[in-house]
Amino acid sequence: MLLSDYAKSLSDPERRRYHIEVAKCGSDDPFALSDDQFTNDVGCYPSVDRADINDYLVHGTSFVTREQLKSYKSLEAHNYVTSGLVEPPRVKTLRDGNIVVVSKMLRILAGVVCLLLVHAAEEEVTEARLLVQKRILNKFLVEGKDIIVDYNIYNVGGSAALDIKLSDNSFNPAYFEVTSGLLSFKLNRLAPGSNVTHTVVIRPLTFGFFNFTSADVSYRTSEDSQEVQFAHTAEPGQGGIMPVRDFDRKFSPHVTDWLAFAIMTLPSLGIPFVLWFNSKSKYENIVKQFKKH
Repeated sequence: MLLSDYAKSLSDPERRRYHIEVAKCGSDDPFALSDDQFTNDVGCYPSVDRADINDYLVHGTSFVTREQLKSYKSLEAHNYVTSGLVEPPRVKTLRDGNIVVVSKMLRILAGVVCLLLVHAAEEEVTEARLLVQKRILNKFLVEGKDIIVDYNIYNVGGSAALDIKLSDNSFNPAYFEVTSGLLSFKLNRLAPGSNVTHTVVIRPLTFGFFNFTSADVSYRTSEDSQEVQFAHTAEPGQGGIMPVRDFDRKFSPHVTDWLAFAIMTLPSLGIPFVLWFNSKSKYENIVKQFKKH
Protein backbone atom coordinates (compact mmCIF):
# COMPACT_ATOMS: atom_id res chain seq x y z
CA MET A 1 0.00 0.00 0.00
CA LEU A 2 1.35 3.41 -0.98
CA LEU A 3 1.11 5.68 2.06
CA SER A 4 1.20 9.45 2.13
CA ASP A 5 3.56 11.53 4.23
CA TYR A 6 0.65 12.21 6.56
CA ALA A 7 0.16 8.47 7.21
CA LYS A 8 3.87 7.97 7.82
CA SER A 9 3.86 10.69 10.46
CA LEU A 10 1.25 8.89 12.56
CA SER A 11 2.06 6.78 15.59
CA ASP A 12 1.75 2.98 15.36
CA PRO A 13 -1.79 2.75 16.86
CA GLU A 14 -2.96 5.65 14.71
CA ARG A 15 -1.38 4.14 11.59
CA ARG A 16 -3.13 0.79 12.19
CA ARG A 17 -6.45 2.58 12.49
CA TYR A 18 -5.62 4.57 9.36
CA HIS A 19 -4.96 1.32 7.45
CA ILE A 20 -8.42 0.05 8.41
CA GLU A 21 -10.09 3.23 7.20
CA VAL A 22 -8.05 3.35 3.98
CA ALA A 23 -9.01 -0.27 3.24
CA LYS A 24 -12.61 0.93 2.91
CA CYS A 25 -11.44 3.16 0.05
CA GLY A 26 -10.03 0.30 -2.01
CA SER A 27 -6.63 0.29 -0.28
CA ASP A 28 -5.62 3.57 -1.91
CA ASP A 29 -4.44 6.30 0.43
CA PRO A 30 -6.43 9.38 -0.70
CA PHE A 31 -3.67 11.72 0.46
CA ALA A 32 -1.14 9.87 -1.70
CA LEU A 33 -3.13 10.52 -4.88
CA SER A 34 -1.93 13.35 -7.10
CA ASP A 35 -4.14 16.27 -8.13
CA ASP A 36 -4.35 15.13 -11.75
CA GLN A 37 -6.06 11.91 -10.61
CA PHE A 38 -9.11 13.88 -9.38
CA THR A 39 -11.82 15.62 -11.34
CA ASN A 40 -14.27 18.46 -10.69
CA ASP A 41 -16.84 17.02 -13.09
CA VAL A 42 -20.23 17.28 -11.40
CA GLY A 43 -21.38 14.16 -13.24
CA CYS A 44 -18.86 12.09 -11.26
CA TYR A 45 -20.16 13.24 -7.88
CA PRO A 46 -21.81 10.44 -5.87
CA SER A 47 -25.56 10.66 -5.47
CA VAL A 48 -26.89 11.17 -1.96
CA ASP A 49 -29.91 8.97 -1.39
CA ARG A 50 -31.06 10.90 1.68
CA ALA A 51 -29.41 13.51 3.87
CA ASP A 52 -31.79 14.73 6.53
CA ILE A 53 -31.94 15.82 10.15
CA ASN A 54 -34.11 13.37 12.06
CA ASP A 55 -33.56 14.73 15.55
CA TYR A 56 -31.29 17.07 17.47
CA LEU A 57 -30.51 18.01 21.05
CA VAL A 58 -30.48 21.47 22.57
CA HIS A 59 -29.02 22.79 25.79
CA GLY A 60 -31.80 24.66 27.52
CA THR A 61 -35.02 25.99 26.04
CA SER A 62 -35.21 26.37 22.26
CA PHE A 63 -37.99 27.51 19.95
CA VAL A 64 -36.26 26.21 16.81
CA THR A 65 -38.24 23.61 14.89
CA ARG A 66 -36.69 20.78 12.92
CA GLU A 67 -37.63 22.42 9.61
CA GLN A 68 -35.99 25.68 10.69
CA LEU A 69 -32.79 23.87 11.64
CA LYS A 70 -32.74 21.99 8.31
CA SER A 71 -33.13 25.24 6.37
CA TYR A 72 -30.34 26.88 8.37
CA LYS A 73 -27.91 23.97 7.96
CA SER A 74 -28.61 23.65 4.23
CA LEU A 75 -27.94 27.34 3.68
CA GLU A 76 -24.86 27.19 5.92
CA ALA A 77 -23.32 24.40 3.82
CA HIS A 78 -24.18 26.27 0.62
CA ASN A 79 -22.51 29.45 1.91
CA TYR A 80 -19.33 27.57 2.86
CA VAL A 81 -18.69 26.81 -0.83
CA THR A 82 -19.96 30.05 -2.40
CA SER A 83 -17.97 32.20 0.04
CA GLY A 84 -14.73 30.35 -0.69
CA LEU A 85 -14.34 29.02 2.86
CA VAL A 86 -14.50 25.47 1.48
CA GLU A 87 -13.19 24.67 -1.98
CA PRO A 88 -15.49 22.73 -4.34
CA PRO A 89 -14.92 18.99 -3.77
CA ARG A 90 -12.80 16.90 -6.15
CA VAL A 91 -13.64 13.24 -6.76
CA LYS A 92 -11.99 10.03 -7.98
CA THR A 93 -13.74 6.72 -8.71
CA LEU A 94 -11.78 3.73 -7.40
CA ARG A 95 -11.53 0.23 -8.88
CA ASP A 96 -14.15 -1.27 -6.56
CA GLY A 97 -16.72 1.44 -7.28
CA ASN A 98 -16.05 3.53 -4.20
CA ILE A 99 -15.65 7.28 -4.65
CA VAL A 100 -13.06 9.41 -2.89
CA VAL A 101 -14.19 12.99 -2.22
CA VAL A 102 -11.52 15.54 -1.23
CA SER A 103 -12.15 19.12 -0.15
CA LYS A 104 -10.04 21.85 1.44
CA MET A 105 -10.95 24.50 3.96
CA LEU A 106 -9.01 27.75 3.50
CA ARG A 107 -6.29 25.66 1.80
CA ILE A 108 -5.24 24.41 5.22
CA LEU A 109 -7.50 21.59 6.38
CA ALA A 110 -8.11 18.70 3.98
CA GLY A 111 -11.01 16.37 4.54
CA VAL A 112 -11.36 13.03 2.78
CA VAL A 113 -14.58 11.08 2.67
CA CYS A 114 -15.01 7.67 1.05
CA LEU A 115 -18.54 7.04 -0.13
CA LEU A 116 -20.02 3.72 -1.26
CA LEU A 117 -22.39 3.89 -4.23
CA VAL A 118 -25.60 2.18 -3.18
CA HIS A 119 -27.51 2.80 -6.40
CA ALA A 120 -26.14 2.63 -9.93
CA ALA A 121 -28.34 5.53 -10.95
CA GLU A 122 -30.35 8.03 -9.00
CA GLU A 123 -33.32 10.01 -10.15
CA GLU A 124 -32.27 13.52 -11.12
CA VAL A 125 -33.66 16.29 -8.94
CA THR A 126 -35.98 18.36 -11.11
CA GLU A 127 -38.07 20.20 -8.53
CA ALA A 128 -37.33 23.62 -7.14
CA ARG A 129 -35.68 23.81 -3.74
CA LEU A 130 -35.37 27.09 -1.92
CA LEU A 131 -32.88 28.08 0.74
CA VAL A 132 -33.98 31.23 2.55
CA GLN A 133 -31.86 33.31 4.90
CA LYS A 134 -32.88 36.13 7.22
CA ARG A 135 -30.12 38.40 8.50
CA ILE A 136 -29.90 41.56 10.59
CA LEU A 137 -27.06 43.63 9.13
CA ASN A 138 -26.58 46.15 11.96
CA LYS A 139 -23.69 45.69 14.35
CA PHE A 140 -25.51 47.64 17.08
CA LEU A 141 -29.28 47.64 17.61
CA VAL A 142 -30.29 50.99 19.09
CA GLU A 143 -33.62 52.38 20.22
CA GLY A 144 -35.02 54.83 17.65
CA LYS A 145 -32.36 54.06 15.00
CA ASP A 146 -32.94 52.14 11.76
CA ILE A 147 -32.28 48.40 11.60
CA ILE A 148 -31.67 46.73 8.22
CA VAL A 149 -33.18 43.25 7.79
CA ASP A 150 -32.03 41.26 4.76
CA TYR A 151 -33.88 38.27 3.21
CA ASN A 152 -31.96 36.12 0.70
CA ILE A 153 -33.73 33.43 -1.33
CA TYR A 154 -31.67 30.86 -3.29
CA ASN A 155 -33.13 28.31 -5.71
CA VAL A 156 -30.81 25.29 -5.61
CA GLY A 157 -33.24 22.97 -7.38
CA GLY A 158 -33.60 21.92 -10.99
CA SER A 159 -36.66 23.95 -11.99
CA ALA A 160 -38.17 27.35 -11.35
CA ALA A 161 -39.97 28.03 -8.07
CA LEU A 162 -43.40 29.59 -8.52
CA ASP A 163 -45.75 31.70 -6.40
CA ILE A 164 -43.15 32.41 -3.73
CA LYS A 165 -44.59 34.11 -0.66
CA LEU A 166 -42.57 35.32 2.32
CA SER A 167 -44.13 36.66 5.50
CA ASP A 168 -42.34 37.81 8.64
CA ASN A 169 -44.48 38.32 11.74
CA SER A 170 -41.65 38.53 14.26
CA PHE A 171 -41.66 42.34 14.50
CA ASN A 172 -44.53 43.40 16.73
CA PRO A 173 -46.00 46.75 15.56
CA ALA A 174 -46.19 47.83 19.21
CA TYR A 175 -42.38 47.71 19.44
CA PHE A 176 -41.16 48.14 15.85
CA GLU A 177 -42.03 50.58 13.07
CA VAL A 178 -41.45 49.70 9.40
CA THR A 179 -39.79 52.72 7.75
CA SER A 180 -38.98 51.16 4.37
CA GLY A 181 -39.95 47.96 2.55
CA LEU A 182 -42.52 45.28 3.31
CA LEU A 183 -42.40 42.41 5.78
CA SER A 184 -44.56 40.32 3.41
CA PHE A 185 -43.92 40.07 -0.32
CA LYS A 186 -44.66 37.81 -3.30
CA LEU A 187 -42.48 36.64 -6.15
CA ASN A 188 -44.03 35.02 -9.21
CA ARG A 189 -41.02 33.05 -10.39
CA LEU A 190 -37.40 32.31 -9.42
CA ALA A 191 -35.28 30.50 -12.00
CA PRO A 192 -33.05 27.56 -10.98
CA GLY A 193 -29.58 28.58 -9.84
CA SER A 194 -30.63 32.18 -9.22
CA ASN A 195 -31.27 34.19 -6.08
CA VAL A 196 -33.10 37.32 -4.98
CA THR A 197 -32.59 39.72 -2.08
CA HIS A 198 -35.29 41.68 -0.26
CA THR A 199 -34.44 44.39 2.29
CA VAL A 200 -36.63 45.93 4.98
CA VAL A 201 -35.76 48.83 7.28
CA ILE A 202 -37.41 48.87 10.71
CA ARG A 203 -37.07 51.16 13.70
CA PRO A 204 -37.36 49.92 17.30
CA LEU A 205 -39.64 52.07 19.44
CA THR A 206 -38.27 50.87 22.76
CA PHE A 207 -35.27 49.05 24.21
CA GLY A 208 -34.97 45.57 25.67
CA PHE A 209 -34.39 41.98 24.55
CA PHE A 210 -36.37 40.59 21.64
CA ASN A 211 -36.48 37.17 19.98
CA PHE A 212 -36.02 37.59 16.22
CA THR A 213 -37.67 34.43 14.91
CA SER A 214 -37.80 33.02 11.39
CA ALA A 215 -40.00 34.14 8.52
CA ASP A 216 -42.47 31.79 6.81
CA VAL A 217 -42.04 30.88 3.14
CA SER A 218 -44.35 29.02 0.75
CA TYR A 219 -43.87 28.15 -2.94
CA ARG A 220 -44.73 25.66 -5.69
CA THR A 221 -41.90 23.35 -6.72
CA SER A 222 -42.74 23.17 -10.44
CA GLU A 223 -45.25 24.30 -13.03
CA ASP A 224 -46.82 20.84 -13.15
CA SER A 225 -47.33 20.62 -9.39
CA GLN A 226 -50.07 22.41 -7.49
CA GLU A 227 -48.73 21.26 -4.13
CA VAL A 228 -47.48 24.10 -1.95
CA GLN A 229 -44.15 23.62 -0.19
CA PHE A 230 -43.64 25.37 3.17
CA ALA A 231 -40.30 26.40 4.64
CA HIS A 232 -38.76 28.72 7.21
CA THR A 233 -35.83 31.07 7.06
CA ALA A 234 -32.83 30.82 9.32
CA GLU A 235 -33.54 32.90 12.40
CA PRO A 236 -31.13 35.51 13.80
CA GLY A 237 -32.03 34.58 17.39
CA GLN A 238 -32.31 36.80 20.43
CA GLY A 239 -31.00 40.35 20.23
CA GLY A 240 -30.88 43.28 22.60
CA ILE A 241 -32.02 46.78 21.69
CA MET A 242 -29.69 49.30 23.33
CA PRO A 243 -31.17 52.46 24.92
CA VAL A 244 -30.27 55.51 22.86
CA ARG A 245 -28.77 57.29 25.90
CA ASP A 246 -26.36 54.39 26.48
CA PHE A 247 -25.40 54.37 22.80
CA ASP A 248 -24.74 58.12 22.81
CA ARG A 249 -22.71 57.80 25.99
CA LYS A 250 -20.41 55.26 24.32
CA PHE A 251 -20.23 56.37 20.70
CA SER A 252 -21.34 60.02 20.33
CA PRO A 253 -18.64 62.73 19.78
CA HIS A 254 -19.66 64.43 23.11
CA VAL A 255 -19.41 67.94 21.63
CA THR A 256 -21.52 69.47 24.41
CA ASP A 257 -19.44 67.75 27.08
CA TRP A 258 -16.17 68.97 25.59
CA LEU A 259 -17.55 72.50 25.23
CA ALA A 260 -18.62 72.55 28.88
CA PHE A 261 -15.22 71.19 29.88
CA ALA A 262 -13.47 73.96 27.92
CA ILE A 263 -15.60 76.66 29.57
CA MET A 264 -14.91 75.30 33.04
CA THR A 265 -11.15 75.06 32.47
CA LEU A 266 -10.91 78.52 30.88
CA PRO A 267 -10.63 80.47 34.20
CA SER A 268 -7.97 78.15 35.61
CA LEU A 269 -5.89 78.56 32.45
CA GLY A 270 -6.83 82.11 31.41
CA ILE A 271 -6.21 83.93 34.72
CA PRO A 272 -2.62 82.62 35.17
CA PHE A 273 -1.91 83.47 31.52
CA VAL A 274 -3.16 87.07 31.96
CA LEU A 275 -1.04 87.52 35.12
CA TRP A 276 2.02 86.11 33.38
CA PHE A 277 1.48 88.28 30.31
CA ASN A 278 1.11 91.48 32.42
CA SER A 279 4.25 90.66 34.38
CA LYS A 280 6.16 89.93 31.19
CA SER A 281 5.03 93.23 29.61
CA LYS A 282 6.09 95.27 32.67
CA TYR A 283 9.51 93.59 32.72
CA GLU A 284 10.07 94.30 29.01
CA ASN A 285 9.14 97.99 29.52
CA ILE A 286 11.63 98.33 32.37
CA VAL A 287 14.39 96.73 30.28
CA LYS A 288 13.69 99.14 27.40
CA GLN A 289 13.92 102.17 29.72
CA PHE A 290 17.32 101.04 31.05
CA LYS A 291 18.63 100.56 27.52
CA LYS A 292 17.66 104.13 26.58
CA HIS A 293 19.67 105.56 29.47
